Amino acid sequence: MLQQNNTAAFQLLMRAYHFNPASADLQGLVNALVREENSRSGGGIRMLGSLDLFAYENPQEKSSPLLQQAYLFTYGRAAFDYFAQGKRTEGKKYLTLFEQARAHKDASIENEVVANVYLAACLASGRANDVVSAKAYARKGLAFEPNNQDLKRIAALR
Repeated sequence: MLQQNNTAAFQLLMRAYHFNPASADLQGLVNALVREENSRSGGGIRMLGSLDLFAYENPQEKSSPLLQQAYLFTYGRAAFDYFAQGKRTEGKKYLTLFEQARAHKDASIENEVVANVYLAACLASGRANDVVSAKAYARKGLAFEPNNQDLKRIAALR
């Protein structure tokens, strides 16, 4: 696919989407590309640069449902990446943006993905000896994936 340069491909696909927003094929390609880039190590952070550049160069597209969906997935991945790197301040920033994007009426994301973002926040908090925050993130994650054993274990810490 367009794996060699996902960020450039994203720009081109979004421009095509502008001319044909009803195309399910284009929507599928954009979503697949965003997920592919976000699945790579550090991909969420890189993808944010591409999203921000596109939004800056195309301000009329900022409210596009497809762009908002791309931001939702990418904020979640960026939060996950930063928490995994032990960068809690940046992780919290992107977790807040992720939560805001998720609250949008058209937002759609798998519960397991949401729970994994909160699990990453739990683990980063635990490494920083912040048990109170770890438990709070675990409770938030359990709201999306109630049977997640890792989140249950963290939420039950004393």
